[in-house]
Amino acid sequence: MADGLGTAFSSDLVLDENGINNQYGTSNHTEGAVDSIMNQYMGIDEYIKMEALPYDLIHHIDMHMKLIDEETILVGEYPEGIADGPQIEANIQYIIDQYETAYGRPFNIKRIPMPPGPDGNYPNQGDDYRTYANALIANSNIIVPTYTEEYDTTALRIWRELMPGYNVQGINCNQIIPLSGALHCITKEVAVSESSLISMKKEESWCANETFVFEVQLNTMQSVAAVNFVLVEDSSEEPIAMDMVSEGIYSIDLESYAEGSSIEYFIQVELENGDEILRPLVGADGPRKTEFINCGVVSTAEEVVAALNVFPNPASAITCVEVEQFTNEPIRIELINMLGQVVETLGDEQRGNSTIGGDKRAYAQKYFFNAQDFAKGQYTLRITLGNEVLYNSVTIQ
Repeated sequence: MADGLGTAFSSDLVLDENGINNQYGTSNHTEGAVDSIMNQYMGIDEYIKMEALPYDLIHHIDMHMKLIDEETILVGEYPEGIADGPQIEANIQYIIDQYETAYGRPFNIKRIPMPPGPDGNYPNQGDDYRTYANALIANSNIIVPTYTEEYDTTALRIWRELMPGYNVQGINCNQIIPLSGALHCITKEVAVSESSLISMKKEESWCANETFVFEVQLNTMQSVAAVNFVLVEDSSEEPIAMDMVSEGIYSIDLESYAEGSSIEYFIQVELENGDEILRPLVGADGPRKTEFINCGVVSTAEEVVAALNVFPNPASAITCVEVEQFTNEPIRIELINMLGQVVETLGDEQRGNSTIGGDKRAYAQKYFFNAQDFAKGQYTLRITLGNEVLYNSVTIQ
């Protein structure tokens, strides 16, 4: 699985099958050598390998996760503690903690249920590895494996919400899923001879009353006539020419918008041969949307604590502390034991109108600690925001 910008994902099966002294004896590579081969042949600069799942017998990550754009990963979700659920969560937290998107931001994780079999059983209870993540995106069509209407309707709704304007259809896979694969597993894609890729940040929000600066990266083997930022309003479309600021990079500066307003848009590339490429592919049927918000708000410590999400709590392994509010003040989060000792400092970040992750705007920030590193008992999170200090509790079990 790759983002088209140099980052790839797989399970560590690639090391088991190609590593030193592997059981097949056809290759004998260190992890560094595997990474080098992926770089030379596939242009992969960052190769993320995750722990193989205990109940997915083929260890192919497309059975439980899928990139739906450069920064968004759709992840299969089991009920708590069921089948591969715990390992999937650990792998996802590893990605969030250790890696960023090509745009220097945390990956956006979306969830979709992993359905049980007809008797309500999951893979750890002897049933097949049913999944809605093993779908196929083919141009403006998305084909999703389906099994039982009770669960299918939810999965199809999630796909349609995530990919507006696309033609999302289900195909019953009950006959093939016992072979440990669904639609993506049985499909071979045919590459085009002259491919093109439009890459861009998903700017869901921007500071109100500031110039909206938008860039796209275009990788193409064809001659480009024009690149347009197309505003969509009601049934009308207004193309605005973008300027090439460097090789393959096109930019536009739009007027400032008032707080509470929003715009919808898509990118249109006109080629010299008369062809047209859109991003999203469905154009005006599923445009991107940006809302304009007040970036000058400074949260009080009370607001930060109100938006503080600690999970899981009680904690026993990797634990996430998520702060969701804006702030222009440095936030320091400390974990304190019952003796009043600071056992770990989770963050001391300047956020808000500063530059976390290369963005001018604030967004949800996640901090992590491993509960296994500490004795069981009651702990306190001390949140320091400017001159204010507030507390929240965490139980380690």
